[in-house]
Amino acid sequence: MLKVSHALFAAASVLALSVGGAQAQSYEAQINPNATFEQAPTPTAPPRYIVRATTLYANDETGPDWAGSDEIYAEFELRTPDRVGGDAFYARTTTFQDFDTGETKRFREGENCLTSAVPAPGARITNSRVRFWDCHPNGDRYNLTFVVRLYEEDTGDDDLIGEREIRWTPAELDALNLGVGQKFPEHIRIGGYTLNWEIERVR
Repeated sequence: MLKVSHALFAAASVLALSVGGAQAQSYEAQINPNATFEQAPTPTAPPRYIVRATTLYANDETGPDWAGSDEIYAEFELRTPDRVGGDAFYARTTTFQDFDTGETKRFREGENCLTSAVPAPGARITNSRVRFWDCHPNGDRYNLTFVVRLYEEDTGDDDLIGEREIRWTPAELDALNLGVGQKFPEHIRIGGYTLNWEIERVR
């Protein structure tokens, strides 16, 4: 009698395992018909960008060419990283000396960041303008916005050549389909000068 009970118990156990296995397989098949489980993808952080001025080209210097070369500098109204409101970040470049029609001048390091701007080590303030700054390495996600004003140095008051405001939305930036480290060149005409810059995806 004891032997029969053991046999019945063993048979019942096998049956239970078979039914349980079939249910597990059926449930697994409902989740994934191929019966292979893959790890869920990690959410991807949205791209982030910086913008740097590269060169300034003289299409047509101010005044007649015989009157002498221009002395040109730029003032920028920038934004700090991810800034939505608050005070603007004002900066000024050094002066490009002896600037003639057809010449190109390159913006210096520490004077070329146009978005996500932060004061660099050793920065100084002159007439409420930062004179040494850089881009934050994490870049920016919000609307990338900056204002450029070009001036010609002159005795007395400096002459404003022109002013332009530049703005991109995140959707416009993402539409460039840049990979991390890739850059996209852009430019704009301000008076007789062309300002060139690059948008770079940093993350």
